[in-house]
Amino acid sequence: FVIGALKEYTGNLASGLYFLSCVMVFGLVLTGVVYRLLERKHVLPVDQFVASARGATRT
Repeated sequence: FVIGALKEYTGNLASGLYFLSCVMVFGLVLTGVVYRLLERKHVLPVDQFVASARGATRT
């Protein structure tokens, strides 16, 4: 919808494609930020990580 509206407004398809590429880059950056925030919450301490790698169970 936005691509067509920008094409009608500017008379050029490139403006809509630039908008689309900006949205995709924004999504990429947002995905990276959310991934890093969620990844930090699930990090195990070293002793628990070593125990889980050896097959030990938590009690």
